[in-house]
Amino acid sequence: MKVYMLKNRRRFFGGALLAAAIVTMSVAAARSPDLEVRYGEHPRQAADLYLPDIECLQPAAPLAVFIHGGAWRIGDRRYVAHKVEWFKESGWAFASLGYRVLRDAPVEEQARDLAEGLRTLRAEAAKLGIDTDRIVLVGHSAGAHLAALLASDQRLLADDLAAVRAVILLDGAGYDIDRQVRESGPVLRRLFTGVFGEDLERQRALSPVTHVGDVDAPLWLIVHDGNRFDAVSQSAALELALHAAGREVQRVGIPGNHRSINVDFGTAGYAANDKVAEIMARVAGSRGENSCTARSGRMTANAGLAQG
Repeated sequence: MKVYMLKNRRRFFGGALLAAAIVTMSVAAARSPDLEVRYGEHPRQAADLYLPDIECLQPAAPLAVFIHGGAWRIGDRRYVAHKVEWFKESGWAFASLGYRVLRDAPVEEQARDLAEGLRTLRAEAAKLGIDTDRIVLVGHSAGAHLAALLASDQRLLADDLAAVRAVILLDGAGYDIDRQVRESGPVLRRLFTGVFGEDLERQRALSPVTHVGDVDAPLWLIVHDGNRFDAVSQSAALELALHAAGREVQRVGIPGNHRSINVDFGTAGYAANDKVAEIMARVAGSRGENSCTARSGRMTANAGLAQG
């Protein structure tokens, strides 16, 4: 059923992942979406859609779709920090896609929720003139794992996978679950086995690295905490798999922590701004510059100066 409502380091413990998600939700202001698109009966089975400001609106605006984190157990699509402004100021539409979490849904069902949500979102956003054949998936933490899975396991999105032109992953550490369990300390190992179980076949089936090499999104940006062992190890493993499959991928370790890599996305000084803007330009193609894209470009340039 669809309902539409218009609205105006190695020792990185599993508990810290949950704490970071809770702190992120508490400090990142919720935004009011322009449209809510429901794709199921559960309250989490919905997407919040934000349209570009009228002065930024372009014909057939591309679409960024964000998948929140929360250790596969918590999280909320409403908390998007500064991402809405970042994309809207570049003339993009932005959607935050919700999904059921544990205990309501195992990871397999979470991925299927997101696939169904993306299909529904594409159909409805297209009616508003959004170019739903030019989608960038963005995911943080557990959402980065799920975004990578959607963009690599064709069984989930089927023909809709062709619409995903690029993927931006923010500080994920679940791209090779088997390896993560083997390399983790006891607390983090319990977190991952609590989510993915002890069965190696299941762990590998839910690992994006397993699926890379068949039909995947063509362009990837992997952003991670440059000082956190499991984020570095897991990001490097996914980068290696994508390179081996001939996909275009950039991996960048940046200063900050698990929370700030998500919450500070798109703010002045964010170390990956230029890489994100490059991905967006590649997906959007040559559309000409308006006042909003010019402002976004200046923000990126200023961020680059701040880093230098």
